[in-house]
Amino acid sequence: MSLLDSYLEAVRSYLPPTAKDDIIEELRDELRSQAEAWEQQRGEPLSEQDWHKLLLQAGHPASAAAKFYEAEPLLGNHMSGLFWLALKPLAYVLIGIYTAIAVFNVFGGQNLIQAIIQGASQASWAFVFGIGALVLTLAVLERQQIRFNVFGHWHPSRLPRDPKRYVIARSESMFEIIFGVIFIAWWLGRIEFMNMFPIDHLEFDVSLSTAWHPYFYPILVLSIIELGAALINFAHPVRTRIKAIARLAVSAVTLFIAYQLLMADALLTVTGPTDAVENFTRVNYWMERSVDFILVAIVVVYLFEIGSDLRLLLSKPFGRMSAEKSQA
Repeated sequence: MSLLDSYLEAVRSYLPPTAKDDIIEELRDELRSQAEAWEQQRGEPLSEQDWHKLLLQAGHPASAAAKFYEAEPLLGNHMSGLFWLALKPLAYVLIGIYTAIAVFNVFGGQNLIQAIIQGASQASWAFVFGIGALVLTLAVLERQQIRFNVFGHWHPSRLPRDPKRYVIARSESMFEIIFGVIFIAWWLGRIEFMNMFPIDHLEFDVSLSTAWHPYFYPILVLSIIELGAALINFAHPVRTRIKAIARLAVSAVTLFIAYQLLMADALLTVTGPTDAVENFTRVNYWMERSVDFILVAIVVVYLFEIGSDLRLLLSKPFGRMSAEKSQA
């Protein structure tokens, strides 16, 4: 992918959902026209360093995207752009804060559903208040004619070679957050799922065996780390080397625990009527096989993630990206 394409993809991520394609094409034509003018003036194709200079003039992708937002009441064009760009981070920060509060409330004994409803209500009111405070602050700065460059230290060399490769879907992060909260609450005994299985009018109770006891706290710590990582990915949905290294460490520990559990004799304790030996044996067998299947699936998933993270770590640095000799 060319440097120009990477820049435009970065700008796209800051644009409103409507008219993204039209704006990107307009910006692409504008930058290509500037590049052609430079080439005609110099009599040679632009080098990578020339493209860096041209994109530096265009500004940070967020700053370039801000120019396409309509001016809001009380705010000029410059402050309107900053307002719209600040909305997403504000929402993500509040979601992270109130998700963490909900988790702590669940750990403290509050009902899971109540914690979710309360957290969503508080986050909504905080978001409304945050919008008002943001508009008021930017309006004051606008009246004082204060201008500042929030992205002054940006450089085009930091653009990834393939932006889509490093993007983390926020839907994926949200699923991980919800699953993580529910799993941790269940692991700590704050919520319970059905563990009674009726078969042929007989009830069998299924619970985890003592094989899990040595791994209670390691699994708890790993779950909290992965929940924190999901919150970070939701706020900053881009794969980085630091994240890859951290995930490699988590994946390695998870694989070790999964292997140890697979080597255990029994992972579940099944209790039920002693006179129903055939049914008891059948329930015990299929429950054990189900847990084995889940652990093998976890191993496969984490091996895939390890491979993905290793490819990222062994790839060329993000900044070393070859620009095309001609973007026309």
